[in-house]
Amino acid sequence: MKKILIAVVAVVIAVAAAATTFAASNGEQKFGPNVGDKMMAFKLSDPTDGKEYALADLASGGNDVAIVFMQTACSLCVSEITELVGAADDLKGKLNVALVSLDIDSKRIKPYKDGYNIPFPILHDKEAAVLESVKFAATPAIVVVDGKGIIKKKVDGYNKAELKGIIKAYSK
Repeated sequence: MKKILIAVVAVVIAVAAAATTFAASNGEQKFGPNVGDKMMAFKLSDPTDGKEYALADLASGGNDVAIVFMQTACSLCVSEITELVGAADDLKGKLNVALVSLDIDSKRIKPYKDGYNIPFPILHDKEAAVLESVKFAATPAIVVVDGKGIIKKKVDGYNKAELKGIIKAYSK
């Protein structure tokens, strides 16, 4: 049964990758909302401190916010988050960062945050409503939003060059 499940997951990933590659090669933007569109407003809680955050809270102080969709069991998410944690001091006061965890069990979030010394809030989105609102299907993914909720950048999947570009753009 486990082998069948793994095979099904592999086929789904291959089909999704092929569809994305095809759309990109034809100049189509398959997923929306797009850059320049307004992101859906949301409120989510950080289970590590119980504080609730709205999109407007995250993009405060005139700073843009990078909303990083992740799961604690995702190895690519760890790579992305490690890069952001390493750049946290350079980004401070220029780019706010918030992680949005899609884990079903919120009890996994605090040990993860402590284990990787994450200085950013980790918001729990068990239903994946925020991820789906920006039309991403999986983690990791990043949306950079300005103070008015306008999407400035979308990165679907782990793309080290794109991530480094975001960090460099806000570290100046």
